[in-house]
Amino acid sequence: MVRREKGREAIQAVQARLKAAAREGDDGRNRMPGQDRPAPGGQPYKLEYGEPDPRMQSNFTDPRSRITGTSRVTPPLEEMMPPEKSASMWRWERPFRGVVSEGWAIAGRPGTMAPGRQSIGCRPIHEDTGWCFSSPAKPAGADMRFDVEGHLGAVERSVSHGEREGQPVRAVTLRRSLATTVADLWDAVTSGERIPRWFAPISGDLKFGGRYQLEGNAGGTITVCERASHFALTWEYGGVSWVEVGVADGGDGGARLTLSHIAPLSEHWDQYGPGAVGVGWEMGLLGLALHIAEPDAGKLDEAAFAASPDGKAFLIGSSAGWEQAAIAAGTDPEAAHAAATRTAAFYTGEPTAPA
Repeated sequence: MVRREKGREAIQAVQARLKAAAREGDDGRNRMPGQDRPAPGGQPYKLEYGEPDPRMQSNFTDPRSRITGTSRVTPPLEEMMPPEKSASMWRWERPFRGVVSEGWAIAGRPGTMAPGRQSIGCRPIHEDTGWCFSSPAKPAGADMRFDVEGHLGAVERSVSHGEREGQPVRAVTLRRSLATTVADLWDAVTSGERIPRWFAPISGDLKFGGRYQLEGNAGGTITVCERASHFALTWEYGGVSWVEVGVADGGDGGARLTLSHIAPLSEHWDQYGPGAVGVGWEMGLLGLALHIAEPDAGKLDEAAFAASPDGKAFLIGSSAGWEQAAIAAGTDPEAAHAAATRTAAFYTGEPTAPA
């Protein structure tokens, strides 16, 4: 009887440890109690929050119980970290796609929590870097550091002069290679289901001659559409400008995207230069690159990213890149620098000059 009772206690202890390990594993994936899938539209989780794998429960394997001596139970978060880190200081190795509040972080809710207070679904930010571990769905690329220079260097920028519909225009052109096929890249930039996952919600008739509308942004007419090659559209937001997008084989198994935004000369251009639209489109292509790399991840939170140190470095670096493109196109260097400085200040919210 005593032996049977001890066996029951041992099993109960193993079950408790398995459930604790399962909860820690779910917490490590930023899953909250009651959450049935990693993100809207994602595949449902196979198990309830904190529920161990049935295969583990069937033979009560547990590395600390030594009942069978084998197990694949995920160890507690603390055991997976380097000795110099603790659970309270753990962070994703890239900026969080959400908004960091002071002391703690909560997805999409800036400044809503008092320092030092925790809420369901949140994890502490890293005290030194301000990065955090708090999204209900794991951010894309969470296991790598955001490469500011790499993303800036991946874009080719150019500015050209021309005329359209009898008025002088400037064309801002971006080119970026992506690790995907031409077919997948075309789908990513033309599918009404995928565009919101990296750019913005879109509605309308997405075909030649159709009207489109980006939520909170421009609308217009699709004037050209050659499948898996290029499309063009009017960009109607206050005034009318034009956007042309092409996809092509980029070599080495990748694909290359070219985007040109053509706009009439205006006071806005004189004040901000090509960065006025160039930096915004560069942020869009960053979102596209992250989506291509991790299609199931959530969309980049641009406001949170812009407020982060890496985000500000990216925006300032992009502004500086468009300054150089303007100079290469014949703009006076002092005027180009002044415009780039104003652009960087607009996007970062800080009066700062491009590097």
